[in-house]
Amino acid sequence: MTPPTPSPNPGRTTLVASGTKISGRLSGTSEVLVEGMVEGEIRLDSQLVVGTGGEVLGDVSARSVRIAGRITGNVQAEDRVELLPTGSLEGDVTAPRVAIAEGGFCKGRIEMNPLGSQEASAKPEAAAKPEASAKPEAAAKPEAAAKPGTVERPRAETITAPPATEGRTLFP
Repeated sequence: MTPPTPSPNPGRTTLVASGTKISGRLSGTSEVLVEGMVEGEIRLDSQLVVGTGGEVLGDVSARSVRIAGRITGNVQAEDRVELLPTGSLEGDVTAPRVAIAEGGFCKGRIEMNPLGSQEASAKPEAAAKPEASAKPEAAAKPEAAAKPGTVERPRAETITAPPATEGRTLFP
């Protein structure tokens, strides 16, 4: 397999070459290709590519992330995370699109948010707006509506399977 290549804009790509180790926080607007080692947080407004010889030890936040090497840390992407066959990821992933190629290793939780990971967290007020289909119980509590800034949260419901379905998959 050919190692991932950076975008066709070579003037805007930062290379961490093989044999190079960077310790500390890495941030910027240009694409970064890691063939060496980065130890610390990475925050980019563009793409991060971890080449087959690259290793990142720390949390990553970027527009998109392609992994052919190794990342140990949480990964958050605005667009997509792609784990290639030679890639290894140990940490939680948050992105609207996640692709894991056969042979790629992933250990952690994956949360796919179709609105984009940062858009959803940037709009908490959307959860506070009552909907037209709100339950009548919420309207029956005037004290919650009287306090500004109070958010009525729905109660969790517990669903138990009937005894006849124990040990079987409920959703094929």
